[in-house]
Amino acid sequence: MKYKNKKAQVWIETVVYTLIFLALMATVLIIAKPKIEQIKDRTIIEQTISSLNVLDNAILDARSKAAGTQIPVDFSIKRGQLIIDPTPGNEKIIMEIDDLKIKYSEYDAVIEQGNIKITTTKKTDKLNKIQMIVDYRNMGIDVTYNGKEEPKTFQKAPTHYKLMIKNNGLTEGKVKIDIYEFS
Repeated sequence: MKYKNKKAQVWIETVVYTLIFLALMATVLIIAKPKIEQIKDRTIIEQTISSLNVLDNAILDARSKAAGTQIPVDFSIKRGQLIIDPTPGNEKIIMEIDDLKIKYSEYDAVIEQGNIKITTTKKTDKLNKIQMIVDYRNMGIDVTYNGKEEPKTFQKAPTHYKLMIKNNGLTEGKVKIDIYEFS
């Protein structure tokens, strides 16, 4: 009889220790998960800024080269959307991410990183929207997409977008830069 009581006690201790371990793990996950999400969001923002800088540098490089120059760019969108807005008076490239749990800066404050202007706006109590804009209006550049002055939106995708940046020469005192997709 004593032997059976010891066996039962070992099983009860095992269950209690397992429950304690699971409770500790759950507590750690509850504390760590928001931090992990914040790190992921910040990484996405930094990667997006870097990708936008690569695109901007290709546009500026094409502007400084001879007419007909073409520069390929691989552009990755992990979250959000890229908008090329070549409508007259706009001449902007906009990157928006509207489901972030962190704020990159104070709300509605504009931060400049090179040619990129970054703004954080509050979307809901828990979500923020980050908008990154490169404005070419005062840079002597007339942007088009696929030869047209109509906005083009690229959504997040598992693969890179292959964009070509082409210098189409000088028109009305501005260098006409055409952006188009190629495969």
